[in-house]
Amino acid sequence: MPTTNDLFGLSDNTQGAVQSATGAGDTTGIFPALTQQQQPQDLFATPFSQMGAYGKIATVGQGLGAFSSLANIYAGFKAMKLQKQQFQFQKDAFNKNYNAQVKDYENTLKQRWAARSNSAAARGGSFESMSSYVGSRALAPSDGG
Repeated sequence: MPTTNDLFGLSDNTQGAVQSATGAGDTTGIFPALTQQQQPQDLFATPFSQMGAYGKIATVGQGLGAFSSLANIYAGFKAMKLQKQQFQFQKDAFNKNYNAQVKDYENTLKQRWAARSNSAAARGGSFESMSSYVGSRALAPSDGG
């Protein structure tokens, strides 16, 4: 049975050339073998003064990252405080507007009662009292909650 290389017309030399080009098994290629690479050093085991340039940059970068995280936490708390203030302001504005509308509605009811009671009195009849008329149709003012 023919092998895969025979089917595609590849020889064993072609496979070797592909391995050489990718650096597999070759330390002089563009990509050195994985066993030839340096392992990263433990950044906390070496004093800062004895670290190489990579270690110092990485350590400073970690410090800046920690500072950035703390700054983001602080900014988040400030944003949350501002959001609570904004919510309270909008809630107060809504309640003031709602209560003003309730008072306006009650005034309208009182005017309607006065007109109906005057009309009933002119015809010689009677109309229910203002407190019962307005009380049965009144809206509850907002308590701010």
